[in-house]
Amino acid sequence: MKPKLLLLCGLLSLVFMSGGCHTSPKAKTFLALADTARTVDAAMRVYATAAVAGKISAADQLKVDALHDRYRTAMQSAIRVARHDWTQPAPQSVLILATELLNTLQTLRL
Repeated sequence: MKPKLLLLCGLLSLVFMSGGCHTSPKAKTFLALADTARTVDAAMRVYATAAVAGKISAADQLKVDALHDRYRTAMQSAIRVARHDWTQPAPQSVLILATELLNTLQTLRL
């Protein structure tokens, strides 16, 4: 499970590294709302499996749940603004929260 989470964190890091420059539309697909959601959802599935197995402390669960709530609220807002067009670029606020959540999950060594 840990290699999957590391891969997901690495993919999201690419989003931040490519976010500041003018690139072709093909390269911008890494910034899409759908890509961000898929990355976070996959990491949260790994986390949920570990939590159900009792491998995550109650304190860590509270921390992850709070971060996920903040991310989910920001993502829902971004989806509304994008008029449910999941191909639209994810706003920086969503990317920051997604990265914070993924980094926290990575520290749990799932």
